[in-house]
Amino acid sequence: MCIVNNVFKTLQFVFLKLMILLLIVISPATIANTIVYDQPHEKLSITSALELAADANRNILIADVITSDSKVPFLPISETGSNIGFTSTPYWIKFTLHQSEGTPPLLLEFENPRIDNIELYLPQPDGSYIRTSAGESAPFIEREYQFRNFLFELPQHQGETQTYYLRIDSEGSVQISLSLWSYSAFIDYLDSSNLLLGSYYGVMILLMMVAAAFYLKLRDTLFLTYALYLLTYIIFQLSLNGLSYQYLWPEAPEYSGRLTAASVGFVGIGGYLFAAGFLQIWQRHSVQLITIIIFMICLDSLGIGMSLFGNYSLGVKLSTLAGLSLPPVVLFSAISSWRSGYRPARYFLMAWIIFLCGIFVAGLLYFGLAPQSFLTLYSIQIGSVIEVILLGYALVDRAILQQAQKVKIRELKGESLVQKNLELEQLVQARTHELEENNIRLKQLNLQDSMTGLLTHNATIELLEQQLHIAVRYIQPLSVIMLDIDDFKQVNDRFGHLAGDGVIINIAEILKACMREADYCGRYGGEEFVLILTATDMWEAAVLAERIRQRITELKLISINNQLLSASFGIAEYSHETPDADLILQADKALYRAKQKGKNCVVTDHTPSIEALTI
Repeated sequence: MCIVNNVFKTLQFVFLKLMILLLIVISPATIANTIVYDQPHEKLSITSALELAADANRNILIADVITSDSKVPFLPISETGSNIGFTSTPYWIKFTLHQSEGTPPLLLEFENPRIDNIELYLPQPDGSYIRTSAGESAPFIEREYQFRNFLFELPQHQGETQTYYLRIDSEGSVQISLSLWSYSAFIDYLDSSNLLLGSYYGVMILLMMVAAAFYLKLRDTLFLTYALYLLTYIIFQLSLNGLSYQYLWPEAPEYSGRLTAASVGFVGIGGYLFAAGFLQIWQRHSVQLITIIIFMICLDSLGIGMSLFGNYSLGVKLSTLAGLSLPPVVLFSAISSWRSGYRPARYFLMAWIIFLCGIFVAGLLYFGLAPQSFLTLYSIQIGSVIEVILLGYALVDRAILQQAQKVKIRELKGESLVQKNLELEQLVQARTHELEENNIRLKQLNLQDSMTGLLTHNATIELLEQQLHIAVRYIQPLSVIMLDIDDFKQVNDRFGHLAGDGVIINIAEILKACMREADYCGRYGGEEFVLILTATDMWEAAVLAERIRQRITELKLISINNQLLSASFGIAEYSHETPDADLILQADKALYRAKQKGKNCVVTDHTPSIEALTI
């Protein structure tokens, strides 16, 4: 136990000195150590402008730090370092922010999602402070914003300079990283981040499923260990990103940190078992290497047990120590196996080197030695995806090699070559069929708008073409309603894009409630919607449009201070006399006339309005 603590203290000291040198150079836009947010469309890292104070006796209160003659020993983060490491000591964080005139509402992001307790003290106009709490020790639903990292809304004080305080307390490793966002910049980041993370985990899950399918087909246990390794790595990455607490165990705050620590140990065990099986360590390598691997697996197992049921702090250190040993041990094993003439080891070695390069680039970025870009920000994810793909290819190459060996044996036994080729062809066809089914499922996901649940733009156009063919074939009426939310830009400008999204979602729910089962609705543009009404003439469509219009005017939303909402409607009906007419274009022209008429009304492509209907 003493040896483990000494190792971690040494690593922490080296890391701390490097961070002190780097943070002296790197700093956000400040005036006399006062942060000024002047980039409303970008993220601003404020870590280098922070001041830290240790609360070793756990007796420092907010009243002690805000007094003018405060004796709390705050030090610049350039002296303390942002990587606190494993500590039982709470820390106070202090920073000063000046909001110039025109500064938009700001969000404060604490980018380490694995903190047990975090408190933010917000200054008030009367000089007092109010406390906002978060952390993994509280249920996820209690967070101010349902986001994987800790996100806080800062009060506006344009033209003023205010000081903010945070208090963090955690049994796990503590790394401090704070950033400021405007709402618009954060929404843009959130969209791209969710897309990339979703794609990353989608690829990983797909590869895990393919490996499991190969196991069921070939009954080769190595494919099973590969699938289990991918599963443990996915859970580990989810924990690092804060997504496991958000989606897997949001109602178990007392075990969130313990499960995160345990995931490190499970990754180590999965990695060692897969590497040992693939590289044939049990048959090819020395007793010393086998002993090291068994020792590391036992160390991981002990770390898992301590993390879940015993001394959490010691369990985290044991699991982390075993996890840090995984890359060099496996790398050495791969090199030895390759040099011994085992052909599939070359792909394994290539995959592992690429993964280590991703970790190295991430380390350079973390220390400020590499610029922020797509490749550096997501180097670990990119490296791990390439790694698992190459490992999968190595498995296939190994399976082909084993199959070739079996073929040679069967040929010596006089078995038919046709039968062996048929078995191989069936294996390839099974894999191709599985991939095709997965591609079909991925394509189906593109038909639905992620925010409203309605059809996407392209899906709406394709569906309208299908319904036109049906209307022509069976000589049925077909109508199209196009509606646009009136003055929607003013809603976004006044209340923000989050409130605007809420308006769109609520109006989409009204459309779903008013439609028949045979009708279709899609989100045509930002705040534009299209309804496709089968077996419906223009008059019936107008009645439906008027009913929807009235329900929109009755909509009350707290997020926009119950501001009245309205929408304009344009209606077009398919005519068998002019089959080539563009229904979308006709409805759009009618919608334009509705806007000219004063908005909040229904207009068809044949009549100026339907005022007679509303009387």
